[in-house]
Amino acid sequence: MKYLVTNGSSITKGGGFENYQYRQGVRDFYKSKGVEVPMQDECTYTYHLGKLLNSQPINLAKCGSGMRRLVRTSYDWINNNLDKLKDTTFIFELQEGIRMEIFLTEYNKFGVVNGFIGEPEWGEDYHMVMNWFEDDISPDKLTEKYKSKLNMYHQNFWSWDYEEQRTLRELNMFFAFVEKMNLNYYVSASEHNVDKIYTMDKSKVINLDGHSDIWTYTQDKKLLIEDEIGFDDNHIGLEGGKVVAEKLHRFINENS
Repeated sequence: MKYLVTNGSSITKGGGFENYQYRQGVRDFYKSKGVEVPMQDECTYTYHLGKLLNSQPINLAKCGSGMRRLVRTSYDWINNNLDKLKDTTFIFELQEGIRMEIFLTEYNKFGVVNGFIGEPEWGEDYHMVMNWFEDDISPDKLTEKYKSKLNMYHQNFWSWDYEEQRTLRELNMFFAFVEKMNLNYYVSASEHNVDKIYTMDKSKVINLDGHSDIWTYTQDKKLLIEDEIGFDDNHIGLEGGKVVAEKLHRFINENS
């Protein structure tokens, strides 16, 4: 295959390894241990798996994003690259929880609200963000700017149960489309979500030493940043990304 297209959250994007002008802590801590960290894209399992597959890596993931963004941006890439589909391997990393995608008309950009919790509580521990660490306006300031509107929306027009049902409907429609298009794809998803997506070919769900999703595999195998260098960050570590790529490569070879 000529192309490897991945989509998902910070697990796929390389969270923790944002380029230095945006985030210094993790990189500086690795450097204090004698390890130079490359640019963010080269810290991901996508990058290393692309090399193993001899494919061009195309990483559509976004830190803090959810399944509805995955569906939207995957649709966009597929529809804009119909001539490449026969030469493309897809990996869809499905995230836990509701991460609501919104469109900010003032900025003409999509954003994400993290931290929605079940009714009747709204809670204060949530953030609105366009791109973690990379925006001119910080998540705290952006959240504060729209906080009253977010609260009004949540209190009057939002339901956890409905959002979950809506997200699952979109996922099922998306995978029906993926199957209809006969795409070559694999899925990282938690066990309790696998059975909820009935239009998906279950043989496409990854199996990494008994784990059906990438993050719980890396957590179980101590492959996170906090495991590698002792820095308080639960994203996949520098060496962890290479291990994940090797495991995925083996799974793909055995199931293609």
